[in-house]
Amino acid sequence: MIPGSFEYHRPDSIDAAISLLASLGDEARVVAGGHSLIPMMKLRMAVPEHLIDLQDIADLKGIYVDGSAVTIGAMTTQTALIANRNRNRNKHTGAPRPRPRPRPRPRPRPPSS
Repeated sequence: MIPGSFEYHRPDSIDAAISLLASLGDEARVVAGGHSLIPMMKLRMAVPEHLIDLQDIADLKGIYVDGSAVTIGAMTTQTALIANRNRNRNKHTGAPRPRPRPRPRPRPRPPSS
């Protein structure tokens, strides 16, 4: 099925998104990368008049390390998490962490007589 008609909005700041939500009220739905709303729209179980896409809001993306605290923005993708260099750095020296040692292989058992 094809979803009903709607107006698409793609703000580029948090303030713009809040302003849209305030002005459009209950007729607006936020799309933030998840895919649960689109199938509901296709089945006409959800029929929003306005969709607000948060993908262009840079302030909601990123990984920030401050001492022992790590902050991950709400719109940070899994790809960005995997690619982040800070996750594999020693927090005291900034040097790459050594890779874990491989587990020793079990020794073969001698044949039983």
